[in-house]
Amino acid sequence: MIRARLLTYALTIAIGLFLVTGKTVAAEGSDASQKIYRLGKLALLQPDSLIGTRVSAADIVSTANAIVSITERWSSGLDTAHSSNECTIFVALRPKQRIKTWTSCKTFEASDLDNRIALELKPEYIARTKGLVLFAMHGKSSDENAFPDAWKAQLDGAKETVVMSDIVDQIWPE
Repeated sequence: MIRARLLTYALTIAIGLFLVTGKTVAAEGSDASQKIYRLGKLALLQPDSLIGTRVSAADIVSTANAIVSITERWSSGLDTAHSSNECTIFVALRPKQRIKTWTSCKTFEASDLDNRIALELKPEYIARTKGLVLFAMHGKSSDENAFPDAWKAQLDGAKETVVMSDIVDQIWPE
């Protein structure tokens, strides 16, 4: 019990440090900085105590940093009509360093980012887990109530409460 609380505390501190020390790619206020992805919030999508038993805080931070780096490069190539800061990247991690992402953006389709993450993310940056781990990376101006379309499709017709990990298990089995 104390160990789970300690892991949760360490995870909260590490994520806080990650958010505070995030790097800036372009000068604030320029057109380029408005479209380049900026992480606004990292949200755990499972209870802290469960995640704390499955993965270390350092590994989540390493994975999130690597995804932000790829997303910054991707977003620098967007036209000015699109803002990657309106995007949320949903991340699922499984044992054996397997990773899957679903990107949800307010005003445009961004499945090409998911493909790019799958191609470019080096295995050494994928967190080692002891079970399914889910988190979301919200851009600075993203909708915190966003939900990936692939996940929504699994909810159609559901007559009872559905757990996010059950949705992911259905669309991305072990």
